[in-house]
Parts: sequence; structure tokens; C-alpha cells
Amino acid sequence: PTHPTNFTIVDPIDGGEVFVDALPVDLPGDEISRNSYLLFLITPKDDFLGPVANAFAAASHSTTVTLVTVMCVEIVVLAVSIVVTMLGSVLLCKPLSHIQQHLASIANMDFSTYSEAHSLIREISCLQRQVTRMGDALASFGKYVPVLVVRNLIKQQLAPTVGVKKMSATIMFLDVVNFTHTMDTKGATVVIDMLAMLFEEFSAIIEANGGVIDKFIGDAIMCFWGCPERINDPVPKACKTVEEIFKTLKTMNDEIFGPKYESHIDIRIGLHHGEVYSGNVGSSTRLNYSKHTHSLSPP
Repeated sequence: PTHPTNFTIVDPIDGGEVFVDALPVDLPGDEISRNSYLLFLITPKDDFLGPVANAFAAASHSTTVTLVTVMCVEIVVLAVSIVVTMLGSVLLCKPLSHIQQHLASIANMDFSTYSEAHSLIREISCLQRQVTRMGDALASFGKYVPVLVVRNLIKQQLAPTVGVKKMSATIMFLDVVNFTHTMDTKGATVVIDMLAMLFEEFSAIIEANGGVIDKFIGDAIMCFWGCPERINDPVPKACKTVEEIFKTLKTMNDEIFGPKYESHIDIRIGLHHGEVYSGNVGSSTRLNYSKHTHSLSPP
């Protein structure tokens, strides 16, 4: 060539690219003897662009490593989040759900299905203890008043106030015959034990037949059907209760009172059905749920 030129060739030894620059050169001499030469400058591509390529390769590797690291960290964070969420569900949500169920049972005056659970979180554990104490207090309270009356007030969201309403109800009185004489001859401790066994069996029969025990009056029981909630068949249920009570009493006399105490218990039962005035009587600080009718009197 008569002008400088450059081109690229492939090295036959290692297969790498080689830059070639060709430059025409005229050596001094006369016009006849002067010869023209080409000056070749040969440079392997790696010698020229190698450092740059290495820098780009290193940068690319660093970016890849960084991306892999970030992905690994995100996976670890996600796994930790799942574990923390599950742990939070166990430590927080489950105890709170248990407390909610307990409160719902308390609101319904149902204390038979509760089992106390413990939480590792101090505040929730304290809340559980307080709710348990409240449930225990109301359970004890329910032994002194008819649970159905309290449950009805809670269900209707009514405040307990003085007042009565006219209802159709069946009322039963039950008392022990010659209770005073039995007390004098057998002693108070023995008679109270016998009375407790009687009332335990009779109470179960009354409640199984839908009756509500109003109060224990010494050796007597007063219970009713039809209030505070109306029912369609109070009389048949009351009669069925009386029949079952006499059957149970015979069994107890034959198997317990006779052999163990050398005694025999007799009872009297009176039933009344009609219109009664049912509700709260008393004062603003102390109330009693009661029934009133001009034809109602104990046996």
C-alpha cells in the first residue's frame, strides 16, 4: 500500500486476534536506487484491551456475586418472617382466641367447658389469670342464684331492676317430713349429710327436666317451670320430675339411708300452675328474683 493502513488478523498459534498497522517507508537514495518498504506494527489484541476486558469481567462477577448475596439474604429474611409469624400465632393469637372463647362462655354462664391455658407473654398471661378469676367468681355466684335468670338478663342485655311481669308458670315445693324430729334424734351433722345427698339427686332431676331451682329453704326446695323463659309444657315436665324424685327417694332409702343411717326419709311435694307475677323485688342495692300469686303457698 502507498498509504498507511491497518487491519486485523488471527494468530495461527493461539487463535487470538492481532492488530496490524502497515506504514509505507521510503529510504534515502537517488531516484533510481531508492526502494520503498512497509513498516508493520503488530500488537496482540489482548495486550491492548486485556486490562479493560479483565476489569469488565471482574465488575460483572462482582455484580453477579452481589445479586446472589441479595437473593440469599431475601430468602433468609422471608424464612425468618414465616417463623416469626408462626411463633406469633402460637404466642399471641392462640391465647387471645382462647380468652375470647372463655369470655363467650362466661357471658353465657357456661363454666363446664373451660380449661386454663398459659402464655409466655407476661401481659397475656396476666389477662388470662384475671379472666379465670372472673369466671371462678361468676361460677361461685351462679351457685347462689338461678343461672337461667342471669343468663336471660345477659341475653336480653337488660339491667337488673325492680319489676315483675305476669307469666304462666308451674311451681313446685318439696320438703322433708318430720325434719325437726329427725334432726333431734340423728343429730345435725348426720341430717345435713343426708339432706345434701337428697338435694344433690333431686336437683339433677329438676334441672334435667327443664326446671329452675329458685331456692333451698332449710329442708325444702322451691323450683319452677315457665319463667323467666316461657315454655310450652311446664305441667308435664313438673309431673315427670315428681315421679322421678319419688323413685329416686325409694332407692336412696333402700340402699343408703336404711343400711347406713338406720333411717327412712319421707317427703311432701306440692305443685301449683297458674298466672304468677315473676320478677325482681327488693331495692336498688339488693334484689331477689321471686314469684307472687294470691293462690300460691308452701305445703
